[in-house]
Amino acid sequence: MNFSRFVVASVRSACLFLLLSSGTNLLGLGALFQPTPDFSFFFSGKLRPETFFADGFTWLNKREQDRVYYSRHTLDTTLDTFYGLETYGFNVAEMKATLRNRSVWGDPSSVAPVTPATLQDLDAGVGAHSHFLPRNILWMREIWLSFEIGTAFGLTFKNRQWFTIGAFPFMVGRGISLGEAYAVGPSALGFYTDFNIDQFAYGAKFDGDIVKDILHYDFYVAILSNMANKISHCNAPIYAQCLDRKENPERGFGNVNFVVATRFNWCVFKHDALGQLNLEPYALYNHDPEQEIEFSADADSKLCTVGFSGEYEGPRAAFGFDTAMNFGRQRVLPWDRNQVTKQLRNGVGMLVNSHVFVGYDPATDTVTNTDVYKAPFSPRNVVDPAGQPSDVGKEAQKLIKDNDKRCEFYNGRSIGRVPGFSEDMAFVPDPIIPVQLDELFNANDRFRCGYNNKYKGWMFVADGALFFCNKQIQLAATAGKASGDLDPNTELIDGDFAGFISLQEIYNGKRVRSAFLLSGAGKVQIPLSPSLTVGKAGNFAKLTSGFTNIIFWGAALHYTPKQVKRRIVFNPNMYMYWLDVAGNKFDPIAKKDTDIPARKFLGTEMNLFFDYYMFKDMKLYYVSSIFVPGTYFTDIKGKPFNKRQQDKLNAATIKSCKDTCIPNIGDNAAFTINIGIEYRF
Repeated sequence: MNFSRFVVASVRSACLFLLLSSGTNLLGLGALFQPTPDFSFFFSGKLRPETFFADGFTWLNKREQDRVYYSRHTLDTTLDTFYGLETYGFNVAEMKATLRNRSVWGDPSSVAPVTPATLQDLDAGVGAHSHFLPRNILWMREIWLSFEIGTAFGLTFKNRQWFTIGAFPFMVGRGISLGEAYAVGPSALGFYTDFNIDQFAYGAKFDGDIVKDILHYDFYVAILSNMANKISHCNAPIYAQCLDRKENPERGFGNVNFVVATRFNWCVFKHDALGQLNLEPYALYNHDPEQEIEFSADADSKLCTVGFSGEYEGPRAAFGFDTAMNFGRQRVLPWDRNQVTKQLRNGVGMLVNSHVFVGYDPATDTVTNTDVYKAPFSPRNVVDPAGQPSDVGKEAQKLIKDNDKRCEFYNGRSIGRVPGFSEDMAFVPDPIIPVQLDELFNANDRFRCGYNNKYKGWMFVADGALFFCNKQIQLAATAGKASGDLDPNTELIDGDFAGFISLQEIYNGKRVRSAFLLSGAGKVQIPLSPSLTVGKAGNFAKLTSGFTNIIFWGAALHYTPKQVKRRIVFNPNMYMYWLDVAGNKFDPIAKKDTDIPARKFLGTEMNLFFDYYMFKDMKLYYVSSIFVPGTYFTDIKGKPFNKRQQDKLNAATIKSCKDTCIPNIGDNAAFTINIGIEYRF
């Protein structure tokens, strides 16, 4: 059998795979897919029905009715094909494909939610909208082809060299600096899962031995987002509000978010009595041309991470570590914040400029509610009260969009008068003296300057375990730190960002697993503390669930008795967490931050993992977690992180900071329970 026959056979097997996955009756078709001495394939899978329940798991606040229950299933079916064993003495090619189906029972929207699309109402953006596919569809989670380069091209290498292309898992170190979570499925916060990656990134990899069985290398490239694949993408005017792109607002060619990574796996020694020690130096580079600070594509990033990890396992003990440091920068573009928004004025819906006022000078700062002074938007002729056409709206928009006045110098300044504007446009209030009638002013924060944030974050994690009773009992401990910092985008100046930045990370511990704060895609979100300076990049602190701004230690017991008929794994553990940078306390009565530093203790997490193997390939598992918030959450109790929460706080009557009914984030204990069955076939 030659390679072309392998491809044909693989396609046939893939068809069989799809038919098997869809439940089609294949009686009589087996002869078409018989393995040969050169070609073989293996069909396997995993079904995981499970149930979740949690209380207080998102905002740690009983008042928020922060409680959920749901049941779901996840089905993976995998086809693995091999070619070349008889002809070449080893399998020179491999193709693997995995189909997935996941659904929350009773919720059709959980199957395949689509990405949101921005909606326009006339000239105003009115937010995003998305739909879902309400059917139990299968999607491709993993599909890749790998072959040995020397055999394929008739080259002679001392050691085998491989090329892999497609969607496949890849990570460096422990998956903190660069993990596999390219497309993580939706999951409620606070639930442990090790089964949550719905799709791997598409990319290519070269790997092979430099010194056989001693030194191995990997060189990996992946495309995370490609906006250069359509003419419509390249010509989209995404930089229309960028002050540096007045003449060429189009996206242009080449906006591709990609990652390049390399690693070396060095087996320092491998001995029956001493055990095995592996070291892994690694490096990665991520180019992201369209990040979002306040608006879509208003920043770009170049991130480089250099790291080093190691693992040792011997007959009596094991330990490991991972450490890394960030380099590079984020460039925040100079931006015009003025947008066309929709507003209800005197019971009538109308379009207005978000950062331009008429008849009001923002430098005086005498008006509490400036919404009524926002200049109406009308880029075309309007009909005045006398029933005659008027071009005052067009003239006003020309002033507002005047390129010569689109700069920071004009923040809070007058940009001119349009006689008749107030009279001909609807619902314009009288000007505030000494402002002239029909005079237009920019808001104090209309124009944002450009600046750079230099990356200087770092992280270190380590763990170890001691083995007793022929490894039936293991005592493990872990500790780590990921540097933190204040929100870098509150002060619009060049600066350093000392918080560690991970990429596609869902690290939840190795020898001591976290089921709550570090649990994969279900992490509690921690506010990235804003600086004391009042910023212009938004009114609320950003939230992060990445491996950053955290210090922790933990301990665990692993008990796996061997003198039992059915295999049992019993694993209780605990974690304690602190912040590296905590920011300041929040006063819920005054409804604002204070200048008093918040305490850094995040809280204590206690977990229980239990597995009972009913059969060799079927287990019943139980995961529960209790999180007791620390003094940090007490110090920021009531803090809002978006406008809805701000409105809820403003509507509340709070007499004491100890009030248990303060809305938004609280300091109540939370717990989660996850019970399920995992069947492998």
